[in-house]
Amino acid sequence: MTKPLTDAVDEALEKGTVTIEAGSKKAIVDVTDLDRIGVVVGRIRVEGHSDSLPIQSQRLQSSLRPNGEPLVTTELDPNLGGSVLRSDPKHMRGGRFFQVAIDPTGSELTRHHVSDDGQRHKKDFSLTRDQLREIIDAMDGSQTP
Repeated sequence: MTKPLTDAVDEALEKGTVTIEAGSKKAIVDVTDLDRIGVVVGRIRVEGHSDSLPIQSQRLQSSLRPNGEPLVTTELDPNLGGSVLRSDPKHMRGGRFFQVAIDPTGSELTRHHVSDDGQRHKKDFSLTRDQLREIIDAMDGSQTP
């Protein structure tokens, strides 16, 4: 049995782009800062899921709650091979939202901020190491809803 991606998270974390592999699955985390409790990341990408796009989108909407924020599907187009989930607008705080882009090879979580002029800007976000492991579990399907 293949070990989950999260088994190697603590050993792999360092500043920069970190790649964690377990069997056919891979997590790529852009780490901008870290300490013994938490990390600041720019993005989390998990590759190697085997679900179809609609199932992957539905599963992530049900199981992934970055910083406690529920996600809703804003785009789903199997013909184009992609889906986008974003923080539910009812739970957006200060123009900040999470976004998950799903493609045939994986999914990528990022955080964004909408400025006063309506422009979207990608922002780093803080997580505890436990939260990072939970997010990776949810994104790779190890955590069921």
